Amino acid sequence: MKRLLRILFLLLFGAACTTEQSDDVMQKVVLLHKNGDFSRAESLITVNLEHNKNLDQEMRHFLVKGGPVLIPFFAFSLGAGIELGSLVKAGLPGILLGILTTFIGGFFNILSDKATGGSGVAGAAASSTAGNAVATPHAMALADPSMSALASLATPLVAASTVTTAILTPLLTWMVQRMNWKK
Repeated sequence: MKRLLRILFLLLFGAACTTEQSDDVMQKVVLLHKNGDFSRAESLITVNLEHNKNLDQEMRHFLVKGGPVLIPFFAFSLGAGIELGSLVKAGLPGILLGILTTFIGGFFNILSDKATGGSGVAGAAASSTAGNAVATPHAMALADPSMSALASLATPLVAASTVTTAILTPLLTWMVQRMNWKK
């Protein structure tokens, strides 16, 4: 087991090395690791990872160009599955769940994003109920049949929350971005 952990440790560090990093850093980590000085080896890796925010700058540059091209393809398929009728079926409790998810969850997501060096925009953008969450109550009922009654109640609420957050999350993201522009 210890040998397997060593191999994983070295593989992870090897993946973290960029083309600019020299082999001697890797050899130092291997030597420290062989001598059992795991804390120094880990701190050396941490320093190198903090120095290189992206593991490979060339790969980052290559992949950044493809992001905007993919958005219409996955966004259409996500939006096509959203039914506005679920708002009516769940009523006010489902809408309230979506509002709470967007703004209370959004508050903590924005704080987390800012605490890790972001602007808060990514935290705001992540403040929604994912479309596949609608299937979660049914999956829980399959795992534990005693929850079947609860699943039939929860499914419309989660569906309504998905629709509500699909409307409110872009607005929250826009507001956070606008606040960042003013600064």
